[in-house]
Amino acid sequence: MIRLLLPLLLLLFIVWAFKHSRQLPAAQRRAFIWRISIVALIAATVILTIAGKMHWLGALIAASIPFAGKAISVVMRVLPFWQAQKNRQSKAKQRDQDDNTPKKSVDMDIVEAQEILGLTEQPSRDDIVDAHRKLMQRIHPDRGGSDHLAAKVNQAKETLLNKLKS
Repeated sequence: MIRLLLPLLLLLFIVWAFKHSRQLPAAQRRAFIWRISIVALIAATVILTIAGKMHWLGALIAASIPFAGKAISVVMRVLPFWQAQKNRQSKAKQRDQDDNTPKKSVDMDIVEAQEILGLTEQPSRDDIVDAHRKLMQRIHPDRGGSDHLAAKVNQAKETLLNKLKS
């Protein structure tokens, strides 16, 4: 009886999830599908572990997935700075190949400042201030962030605001 009930419940769940997701806007649909997928994976892991069909190592890996979320959030905070650094290094390498005199600049260029703040090519003053505020809330040294990253974000804001003044 249980072998018939579980697939039937699974089928009903899939039909409900499909109908519900069709009624949502695209952005909410994507988030809903992710949530449903995670719930389904957790349920499958629990059922397989209880039934003795999953190895203890698989259950341990599945149980560690929520902790991976914190690691992913840390990586996502650092990723823009890492990409900007990588772009600067490749530009510097290209410049060194073009002319054999390496250049070091203390000032930040506008493209680099826009990359750090995650802005488009023509940001307004409000866009710059909002992007700076949001980024500083995440990486401020008082909240466990780095002094170096905070200084880079401040320098990017100053560079873009000075560009708007001139």
